[in-house]
Amino acid sequence: MAALVNSADGRKYVMLPGMTRGAEISEVKKFLQNKIDWMSASASKKASLNIENEKFRSTYGMGADTIPYEDAVRYMQFLKRYKKGGLVDYTGMAWVDGTKS
Repeated sequence: MAALVNSADGRKYVMLPGMTRGAEISEVKKFLQNKIDWMSASASKKASLNIENEKFRSTYGMGADTIPYEDAVRYMQFLKRYKKGGLVDYTGMAWVDGTKS
């Protein structure tokens, strides 16, 4: 399960399973998008994505990559923001800022 953590300085961090410390949302989104893109990438692109994600895992204390593709897609939905309005278009956890209507 992904968790959203607020720091003392007001910044928001995300913790994915296996992480020993939180990462900024943009970094986690890049990591997850790389995992999703890997499924349809060429061999050379897969190698590049692997290098990027190995660096992320090393930086944030993740050992082996144990996040399945399906979870990566689900976590990306969790990180989708609705700050500027709109309907929450899926069932599950969402980060929704704003007023009730």
